Amino acid sequence: MKNCVPTPETNASMVCANPVFNIQAAKNKAPCNDCVGVKRLTQRETDVLVWAAAGKTTWETAQILGIKETTANCYIRCACEKLLAANKTHAVAIAVCSRLVELIPSTRQI
Repeated sequence: MKNCVPTPETNASMVCANPVFNIQAAKNKAPCNDCVGVKRLTQRETDVLVWAAAGKTTWETAQILGIKETTANCYIRCACEKLLAANKTHAVAIAVCSRLVELIPSTRQI
């Protein structure tokens, strides 16, 4: 997966559909050609992916965000479509690798 950066013209979070991670593109902070036409995630789509990345279920995410579980599932489905992901786990992986979401440090004691 390539690691793209928003251009000044788009001012949007971009993510690539290319499954090959390109470290050179990340170093240059230049968007790759695969970013063309990729849609931006909404704040709620980002929120549900952040909580999914933290290991929360859809029900738990819905409780945290104060929405219905079906609504949380809808946000996940829309994020999957925008990121060209096969499922929620794949969407989280794409979002984390593309730096669209950051992992929340665990507060659980070992």
